[in-house]
Amino acid sequence: QALVRRFLDRLVYCKYQDLFAALRKAIKLRNVKLLRDGLSESLSLPHDATHTPVVIEARKILSLLERQLQQERLLRGLLAAGASSEPEDLTNNVYVEDLRRELAEAATLQMEDFTVLKDCQLLLQRLLNIEEGLEVGIGLDWPP
Repeated sequence: QALVRRFLDRLVYCKYQDLFAALRKAIKLRNVKLLRDGLSESLSLPHDATHTPVVIEARKILSLLERQLQQERLLRGLLAAGASSEPEDLTNNVYVEDLRRELAEAATLQMEDFTVLKDCQLLLQRLLNIEEGLEVGIGLDWPP
């Protein structure tokens, strides 16, 4: 009986170790799908593995990645609005303030490497230049 219990416990232990390795890999790759899959599997662990450092880190990373994806969609929407609007409409305070607010949020979410962030920063600078009268001409020539 002791040998059988040991064997069964060893199988469970190996399963947990494989799960933790998969979570570590997902964290390293910052892959949303792998993180979701690994975290859903972690629910089979005792106490849903809420006390395990790798699971805690995976949940934090997944939350950050999901917020980054949501912020990226918002920024793409602002870029699309900028591309389809006349420059006079874009320089209104509401659009510029929305763009500033979303760029500030993106900075807090560590999105420096996202191309949409860089495009939005260029658009904001262009709009500010237009507002200040530094840029002559009506066309925004957007996207660059």
